[in-house]
Amino acid sequence: MPSDSIKDQVAVVGIGNTEYGRDLGRHSLDLITEAMQKALDDCGLRKEDIDGLCTNFGGGPYALDTDAVAQALGLNLRWYGQTWTHGRFNGTVVQWASFVLHHGLASYVACFFGNGRGRHQAGGGGVEEARETGGGHAQSPPYGMTSPAAGAALAFRKYMLRYNVRRELLGWVPVTFRKHASMNPFAIMRKPITMEDYLNARVICDPLRLLDYCLINDGGCCVIMTTADRARHLKKPPVYVMGFQGLHGGRNEFIFG
Repeated sequence: MPSDSIKDQVAVVGIGNTEYGRDLGRHSLDLITEAMQKALDDCGLRKEDIDGLCTNFGGGPYALDTDAVAQALGLNLRWYGQTWTHGRFNGTVVQWASFVLHHGLASYVACFFGNGRGRHQAGGGGVEEARETGGGHAQSPPYGMTSPAAGAALAFRKYMLRYNVRRELLGWVPVTFRKHASMNPFAIMRKPITMEDYLNARVICDPLRLLDYCLINDGGCCVIMTTADRARHLKKPPVYVMGFQGLHGGRNEFIFG
């Protein structure tokens, strides 16, 4: 039996990603397929080796379910899972895949995401704010809070008041991210920005400004994971999973914590 600790017991062994853009005119499945093949090539595996599949987007308006992807790609799976945490919370997929591998439910798990817009949209858009009871990330449409960013704005306002900090504290995040993006050939927004640019950007949901928000782009990505003992025999040095930090939910969800 494996130990309870996952530290250094599972690893990322292959990564793959497609081109990124505002509207590539490609179907989500096309992007997923390309990203997965690149991840397989990266670690020297074949698609026949993949017996686990995991992603973090749901069905309905999100277009592609995990089982539909498995069927289209001809995968023979022992396990697949699908969280409901949207693209920005991909850490939950890595966490789930780690549990599955550690306890022997699969040998090689591909964690993937693909977003194809235009005619083949695989993103929500108008779904969250249309819920009569509000969304799952602190949206309250009757009060004008129609996006997760509205909750984040409240949380940062509370932080500013509690700890007597200024907007510049948050501003260093996009300034630093853009500096890193300027060195990444895959990044879309590569022009460096200054703190002055940040402070002069228009307000979207006070105190959040335009440069606090990210773009929603087309693209696909895939991460292949396996156990530490299997990882040692693959093409490249593995990157081990060392730990996780969970978030509480319900009425005291993270966004107001």
